[in-house]
Amino acid sequence: MKSAKSYIAAALLLAGLIGLVGCIWIPGNYERANSPEPRPEKLIGVVGSDKPLWLGRASRQRVFDVLGKPTNESSDRRTAVYAYSINTGAIFFICGYALPTVSQRFLRVDFDEDGILQNYKVFKDEESALTTRP
Repeated sequence: MKSAKSYIAAALLLAGLIGLVGCIWIPGNYERANSPEPRPEKLIGVVGSDKPLWLGRASRQRVFDVLGKPTNESSDRRTAVYAYSINTGAIFFICGYALPTVSQRFLRVDFDEDGILQNYKVFKDEESALTTRP
């Protein structure tokens, strides 16, 4: 019986806090926003994986065929950056209105001098994606 009282007290406390704040944050799935496509970094893997792009094997043209035209590219063409949005969550208000939150991500892919994919990394801002070196 004591545990039931504890659950009721905790539920009332939570309801009171939500009422005071007026909203509650629900984390998102961190998948691409407004797109059925997977996040681009999920298409890159090691040799022998089921991914369409293999590190150390995929050519620049193959990367562009799979991921599309990059958003930005370095002057030496050894780095390409792809921008995309992800669902980071939603704010639910007491009145029943929900406000989805979306964030930008930037996938940087690096090629060697022969145009072969060598590595990749995801950044939260484009400047870091272009300037940070592996």
